[in-house]
Amino acid sequence: MAGLALLIKSLGWQVDGCDASTGPLLSWLNAQGIATKVGHAPAHLNERPVAIVRSPAVAWTDPELVAALEQQIPVIDRGRLLPALLGARSTVAVAGTHGKTTTASMIAWCLARAGHPVSYCIGGVCPGLDAVARIEPEGWVVVEADESDGTLRHYHPKVGVVTALDLDHVDYYADESALHSVYHTFVRQSDLAIVPAGSCGESGWPGTRVITFGEATASVQAAHCRLDAGGSDLEVAIEGGAIIPVRLGVPGRHNILNALAAWAALRACGLPAQDIAAGLSTFRLPRRRFETVIDAAGIRIISDYAHHPVEIKALIDQAKLLAPRRLIAVFQPHRYSRTRAFSSAFINVLAELDLVVLAPVYSASEPFIEGGTSADVHAEAVRRGCTRIHLADSLDEAWIRLRRAMQPGDLVLIIGAGDVDRIGPWAANHVLSCATTINKETNV
Repeated sequence: MAGLALLIKSLGWQVDGCDASTGPLLSWLNAQGIATKVGHAPAHLNERPVAIVRSPAVAWTDPELVAALEQQIPVIDRGRLLPALLGARSTVAVAGTHGKTTTASMIAWCLARAGHPVSYCIGGVCPGLDAVARIEPEGWVVVEADESDGTLRHYHPKVGVVTALDLDHVDYYADESALHSVYHTFVRQSDLAIVPAGSCGESGWPGTRVITFGEATASVQAAHCRLDAGGSDLEVAIEGGAIIPVRLGVPGRHNILNALAAWAALRACGLPAQDIAAGLSTFRLPRRRFETVIDAAGIRIISDYAHHPVEIKALIDQAKLLAPRRLIAVFQPHRYSRTRAFSSAFINVLAELDLVVLAPVYSASEPFIEGGTSADVHAEAVRRGCTRIHLADSLDEAWIRLRRAMQPGDLVLIIGAGDVDRIGPWAANHVLSCATTINKETNV
């Protein structure tokens, strides 16, 4: 939404907006000349805007939106407006149920580092890019294309990237087939589509130019991968025989796949292989993607946006590369519908941790759904004999339980897409206090 606001402003419109709570994005928007308010209220419509742009995170029952419709002020979904505003610009649209933000950031970073003008609209802040959006008068436009509400079908990019097709957003999609139908439309409407190997099916993508990435049969594939805590060494093998050594500056096998998708997109943008390799070697993950909050007193705290079982599994595998004495976590499920649909899968991946505290579900404005609470997940874990998963009644209690459990040698994960990242500063202050105490005792 913040990037879209900047894009609208660049086209000559006066833009203001509101959000449920304050934060750094509102400060950034204010600095861009876009006035913001905290909270939603019908009074915001007193100057009668030409239109309102709605995030799917805001329910249609919100009083401000209800008032807008009563006053016959058009309300446009974010996912319909962004592709419409891209017009004739050369666009790379990155879609996928995992890895969108990281892959889009990789593409924008490599283009910018190579000296090319690049506009972008991404759902996270990447070090080096320093903002969620930038608008240039020319060059490629890199956007993160959201599939959560089906509006992915409105994109017609020059390069369309699909990072993953796992079922998600079960509040909107009835099943995997419904989700894949939207992705298939997106692929068919891309001049060039970049998709995971094995996702094409037996019939492929008739009438569509497709580049695959990933497995040994892919057009762009990784060979001789060596993973470590600081990144990955690999060789990118391109259809036709060329092999390019790459040092990827971020760890995790899933980030190798993100990098392969970015590589294919960047080659389609005309970037030379050596410039792509140089860019990937200096790339750093966006905020809340394996972000170290603090590392002191023998305790390392990492905050991550993972909120789907596949993402949490990738996060745990990434964390294990650091070889901690114990791996413990607090997890805040995101949305009742997702929690109910993936309860068993959540338990399977969380059982790999030495200890995990479940915070209450972050509803993201979704109405309560029976069977979709953290208590339901915990009850199922108890039935399965999983004693490592504990339940907290609030975010504050989750932090207290986590704080009591933390010991030197622990790697602590703060997991979730809601407001669970509030625990980060609390944990940092606690660890700093422990470090100060240790230093004083050592000096004595």
